[in-house]
Amino acid sequence: VRQAMKQYYETLDLLVAKNDINGFITKIAEVLENLKKDTPNHPILVDCYLRLSTFEEYKDKGLLGEAQKILKEKAKNSPETLRMAILLAYKEKSTALDRLTKVEKVVQQLHPSENTILHLEVARTRSLVANETKQFGESLTSGKKWRKLTEELAPKSLYLAEALLHVAEAQNRAVMLPEAQASAQEVLDLLADSDSTGNYEVRALEVIGCAFSTLLKFEEALEKLNQARELEKKCGREDSYTVLQEIAEVHFQTKNYQQALDIMT
Repeated sequence: VRQAMKQYYETLDLLVAKNDINGFITKIAEVLENLKKDTPNHPILVDCYLRLSTFEEYKDKGLLGEAQKILKEKAKNSPETLRMAILLAYKEKSTALDRLTKVEKVVQQLHPSENTILHLEVARTRSLVANETKQFGESLTSGKKWRKLTEELAPKSLYLAEALLHVAEAQNRAVMLPEAQASAQEVLDLLADSDSTGNYEVRALEVIGCAFSTLLKFEEALEKLNQARELEKKCGREDSYTVLQEIAEVHFQTKNYQQALDIMT
């Protein structure tokens, strides 16, 4: 079982590193179908149910209910049940932070070999929930913890790029502009020689460009935002308007009204 679990997680990590989301979903679904037939109480089965339930096409398939059936036979505070609690907390935004605080207290009582990844998942979920509920101070605090734990567990990975980017965006909202630009530059450096699809790089360039705009350094802002737009096109996101809107805003601030109008129309 241990060897199978090791191979499963290593395969998923490789797919995440390549940013192959379709391959990621397909692999989990494939493992899920095989395990349901052969070993219906296998530990990986719960992980499959929980991971797949976060994707849109699987949200209404009753996977959480299937996971809960297996978890009823496990200890109340096992890593699997705690992972379920973290996922359920994310789905209930209004009470999520309180619920995650309770989960974290239980996680602290686990053996270090089990609790590090759960601490990371709590920090990540807290940061995402806080961002979505506009509690930006909490989002940044939890984001920094998420980043630190990811650096320990998965240095030079796409997981770390996600954490760094989230921190950069939170710092930008908090008008911590040099820090935001530094975090965003770390994302660009980390992914420079990777197989990433470019989506994280677009957002990192956006952060740097928007920070320059706030600092009234409009020439530098346009340089970074235009780079972001060119990369967006290469990623097949020509229809996206976020970066275009930011470029138009810079032209508007510099009184190039016709250019701003041309871009927005």
